Amino acid sequence: MVNDDPPTADEEQTLSLVRRLRADADIEPLVASLRDGHQGPERVRDALILLAELDPNLIVQVALDALIQAHLNDPSGARQTRRVARDSF
Repeated sequence: MVNDDPPTADEEQTLSLVRRLRADADIEPLVASLRDGHQGPERVRDALILLAELDPNLIVQVALDALIQAHLNDPSGARQTRRVARDSF
């Protein structure tokens, strides 16, 4: 079933997050949304679910980037290794 209704304001904000992630895989918009105590976590969850449906490889990349950023002292070395591993698939 196709929904012809225009997206609500909340849905549009979620779609905006997905568009930004697909454009450059930068997790900063997710972090900013998480800091919004109102509906931030729910919006991020919805955006990640939608992104996983649209682009499974990108959702893995976003998750990996977040782990690297959060847990490594020198993320540059991990990014180089990650690119090599990703290209081998």
